[in-house]
Amino acid sequence: VRAFGAMTGPAAVFALAMITLALGYQMHFALDSAPLFLRFTKAAELQWLMPVFWIGFNISMFPAGIVTNKLGGYNGRYKVMGGAALIGALAIVAAHLAQGLEQMVIAQFAAGAAWGAILMSAFTVAFSIGENGGEGRLSGLLFSALALATLARMATVATGFNADPSLKAVLTWIPTVCWTAAGIALLYLASMRVRRRMTS
Repeated sequence: VRAFGAMTGPAAVFALAMITLALGYQMHFALDSAPLFLRFTKAAELQWLMPVFWIGFNISMFPAGIVTNKLGGYNGRYKVMGGAALIGALAIVAAHLAQGLEQMVIAQFAAGAAWGAILMSAFTVAFSIGENGGEGRLSGLLFSALALATLARMATVATGFNADPSLKAVLTWIPTVCWTAAGIALLYLASMRVRRRMTS
């Protein structure tokens, strides 16, 4: 991998994927989770229900780490990130379509587990792309992508876009679109690199 003085191709792809995935996470958890739960429960119960996402997140970290290490290389890790993103997108759709609190809890748990797998793979991808001296810079790029997504969510709230009825329906589906698009792109890129290796 070339030095990361200038943005390399793999680093650029990684940055765009992480910004997209992190934006989906921010919009889903920070903006949509509470309203989705409130369809089936009262505000006082949110303190017990909102952590479900993070329970799924933490439980998935260990098995995601095993799968990521087994596949090896950032192509294999892109597959884990892409697959987890698609699973997470389905979980978010399931949360919106849930007909009861139990279904909502399961969907949120699955979405959290997907985000845990995404982040676990993302850190190993950063170290893999940045090997031979660029690990710190790629890790910094990962944190920058997460921070940009956080700022985007804060700007959405500060400007009142999330409360605008004409925009609310669009914003509701941003997490699903972000995770689906990033998941498909990562799986496609990983498969293309495998094909190039097989034909070279």
